Amino acid sequence: MIEIEESGVVFGPFEDDSVFQIEKSKFLPRNVKPVEFAWIPPAGDKLVLVEAKSSFSKPSNENDFNKNLHEIYTKLVDSLTILITTKVGRHSEIDHELPAQFQTLSWDEVTIHLRLVIPTFEKNWLPPITDALRVRLKHFLASFGISNMNFQVLNEELALKQKLLKD
Repeated sequence: MIEIEESGVVFGPFEDDSVFQIEKSKFLPRNVKPVEFAWIPPAGDKLVLVEAKSSFSKPSNENDFNKNLHEIYTKLVDSLTILITTKVGRHSEIDHELPAQFQTLSWDEVTIHLRLVIPTFEKNWLPPITDALRVRLKHFLASFGISNMNFQVLNEELALKQKLLKD
């Protein structure tokens, strides 16, 4: 079992072959900014990309808020792009790092979910970030056939409910 400590919380435990800590890949192309990890839940019909942040700027601080949005957008786009291009043969070194469940996943049928976890945030602070990132990700999500609703910003309580965090 794998547990991942990040941003003041512990993610998991996850089955060893169901998690790819993409940020620990030795073969990421230069300038790629990855999320913490990708996870295939036990049912095997989802791929969940997870980024964790210990804080996030308020929308009223427009400059910092936009920097935070850009950082998360880049990490989600880079990570999903790397995973998909790896599976079509563009990054054979990364393909060798992928755990067993990633090798046998039906990439053409899997439902893709994207999560930003900000553990210390109150529930009412999450919607403005969710809405702003859904707008920013709109074209990217559409190009991959991902519903806007499959992107969510979670706090610790919501991440626990989705079985992302250790109880």
